[in-house]
This record gives sequence, C-alpha cells and structure tokens, in this order.
Amino acid sequence: MLSIKIILALAGWALFCFFLQLSGTMSFTVPVAAQDIQKNSTTGSIGSYFSVAGAFYKPIPFREIQESEDDVMPIPLILFSIKYKKNFEAIIGWEDDNDNENLLKFFLRYNKYANNNMYIFGGPVLWYFNKKFHFTKFICNEYDYEENAVYSLENNPLCKPGSLREVEIKTDRPDGTSIAFGIISGLGIEYKLGFFVFSHEFELFFSPCQYRDFVCFGGDFKFLGVHFEF
Repeated sequence: MLSIKIILALAGWALFCFFLQLSGTMSFTVPVAAQDIQKNSTTGSIGSYFSVAGAFYKPIPFREIQESEDDVMPIPLILFSIKYKKNFEAIIGWEDDNDNENLLKFFLRYNKYANNNMYIFGGPVLWYFNKKFHFTKFICNEYDYEENAVYSLENNPLCKPGSLREVEIKTDRPDGTSIAFGIISGLGIEYKLGFFVFSHEFELFFSPCQYRDFVCFGGDFKFLGVHFEF
C-alpha cells in the first residue's frame, strides 16, 4: 500500500503540471483585486503555514505502540515564515511527539512568480532529527498452562517462566541525533484579502538518504498560509 508521503508526492506532481498549464490563463480569470498582489511594493512579510502531512503524522496521545507502523515520525504541523521582498523566504518548523522523537525543518527558498498570483519555489532544506529510544514489547517464546506459569503482559495466554523476552520495535529511521540536507521545490497560489495574504502550496522534498520512513523523499500540501505584509 502506498504511504501518505508517496501519495502526496504523486499528487504534488500532478497538480504541479496542472497549475503550470493553468498559469497561462490565470491572469484572465482571477479578480482584479487579487492580481494586485505582485504590483504592490512590500519590504517583506511574516506569517505561518499549516501542513497536511504534519496533521496526518501527528502522533495519537496514549496510543499503544505494538508495531513499527504505530511509531509515526513527527512532522511539523505549523511552520513559521519570514519573507524579504516576497521572493526570498526562510521557513522553520518543529514537532516533538513528547515521547521518543522530534524533528526540525528549516529551509531557505526563492519564490519565482509566473504571474501576479502563481509562483514556483525551490531551495535547500535542513532536517534535524533526534530519536531518544526505541519502544519495546514483550514476546513469549513458549506457552504453558501449568500452575507455576507466569502471565505475559497481555495476561493471556500463560507464558513459561523464562520464556518472556523484551524486544525493540524498530523503525526504518536513524537512531540518535542526525542531520540531513536536501532540496525542496513546489508551486503555490496566493491572494490578498485586507491586510493579509493567503496561500496554498504543494511541495516535494528530496534528501540523499536510503531510509523508507524518513525525509529522503516525499511531498506535502500546505493547505493554508497566512502572511502579514509590512
């Protein structure tokens, strides 16, 4: 079954092609008020983005970890952003599952506007990941129903004395502290309402690593960005 990161990546590529085709006619269809965004001269803006991947991968509190799929990697839900003259942007996000892992995402990017509302972007990204420990569970090697048997953690069935062992629930992510560098690219559309600029973005990321459940490759949809211009 395809993971959510692969699904987001494929969806991002499809919408990337769609938006590029749409950008040729966008200037004739969007409202005039929205087309004035690029014409207004601004020093910069500050704001935040909200991530679909961050919402999907947010760990469930008090969830029992029995398999590696239960131990999801935290991904930043909210990313804070500062722009200089709309084109240069720095973004940072942090997520901690308050248990065994945390992840910081920091990237710089350049926004290239195709017209007054649509833009593509790209730049380097730094991922800081820290895994404190592996979750564990108990497995019984041999069962026994005699009176001198002891219960396993599940209390059923009975386990022979000495047959109960503790095993780590390992994920395909690096252990300890690690830093990964990569690139991010994508596209977005924005519009202005009052003093705020709203945006919606698709992004793809790639880092030269070989883990299956990490930041080596994937996509994200930032379903809402809100910035205040100054």
